[in-house]
Amino acid sequence: MASARPNVFMFSTLIRVQRLSPCSPCISRKIQIRPASSTSSPSPKTRGRPRKTAVEEDSTEIASGSSPGKRGRPRKVALEDFAEPAAGKSSAPPKKRSRPEKVTLEDFAKPRAVKKPGNRFTPHPNSPEDKTELPPREDWRQIFSWVPIHDRVSISNPAASEAVANCFVPKGEKDRVIVEAFPGPGQLTRSLLALPKERIKKLIVLEGEPKYLDYLRPLADLDPRVTIIPYAASEWDTFDKVEEQGLLNDIETLGWNEGVHPQLQFISHLPITGLGEQLIAQFLRLIPNRNWLFKYGRVKMNLLLSEYVWQLKEIPRCALFNELQPYADHFHPMPIRKPNEQTIINNRRIGVPFQAVALTPLEEQVIDPAKLDIWDYCVRRLFVRRATALDQCIEDLGPGAKSLLPKLNSKINTEAQWPFAPTDLGINDAMLDSYKGRNTQR
Repeated sequence: MASARPNVFMFSTLIRVQRLSPCSPCISRKIQIRPASSTSSPSPKTRGRPRKTAVEEDSTEIASGSSPGKRGRPRKVALEDFAEPAAGKSSAPPKKRSRPEKVTLEDFAKPRAVKKPGNRFTPHPNSPEDKTELPPREDWRQIFSWVPIHDRVSISNPAASEAVANCFVPKGEKDRVIVEAFPGPGQLTRSLLALPKERIKKLIVLEGEPKYLDYLRPLADLDPRVTIIPYAASEWDTFDKVEEQGLLNDIETLGWNEGVHPQLQFISHLPITGLGEQLIAQFLRLIPNRNWLFKYGRVKMNLLLSEYVWQLKEIPRCALFNELQPYADHFHPMPIRKPNEQTIINNRRIGVPFQAVALTPLEEQVIDPAKLDIWDYCVRRLFVRRATALDQCIEDLGPGAKSLLPKLNSKINTEAQWPFAPTDLGINDAMLDSYKGRNTQR
């Protein structure tokens, strides 16, 4: 029985050997012991996931000087390690790729060798020295290319400008005091001054772009009727400067029921961006309250605006509509590419057709000046969901607002006579506010 023990030991499959090495800490390793004869039966399979690294030994003893295999992630091997060097070529290591040089802001700040004519800093060689006359229309695109304004459209065709001036100030008018905003280089301004002098008594021009002012200031030197205000018409302080200089002191104030004002008139190009929409909305908003120029009476406004804004406001077209088409033949700046006629009126890009419109305040205003705060409240609340049907968003005015729908077609102030109308006319959420009726006891 004692002689059988070595065979049992040799046919043992896996044993755990623990040894201490002077050069390594205590390591626990599994060592596979092969049988002495190759014809012996194979070792049984072990259960579980095999170890990532199996160490095989030919004997049960491990040399005292040996060290266990390295653990961890194997070293990455590049393809160059397996490639053999070609015959006659040295096996020098490949050259490393050089990083691109860093680009600093100084590289962009370097001045150009040759400046193109017509930029913002150098005048175009075709720019006339005498600024009393405008350059030919075909040169506007180059001469005014350095003007840093891309939302301003100005009439450039002299014939069309003359027709617009005669339409805005027709025959029979006398001693008109005109406030002109956003004139650009002044083609329409020159056409207004070319009318018979008895028609226009004073012309107040509002322009804030310095490059356009170079072509407007000579007009004030030649004609005493012209006054240049070098400020943008989009700022309300500009109109305060007009009154501070006493330019409107000779304007007579008329009652609202005394007809259209025979003297004061407002003429303007409107920008093609959202600024133009805001301006015309503010102009119309000031009529019921009789502020701004309307404090002098029912002042007529003549505007040159894009088809896009015209559709939003649903303003009747002027008789000059056909004479101002197409856009590229009458206005500056000219579009770079030919616009698509199907989608041309659905955007604010350059090339959208322009309209000449006349706005005259009505004697009987739909909006009562005493209830203007109610009008503003309804507009602000409903404008947030302007793409939603009225019967679905009218609840934004307040709880129970759907009861107003059957009364909207009648000629009464529906919201003003609503007994449960909100008292807080701010733009905060009416659903979350403390709610009380305006006409109820509290």
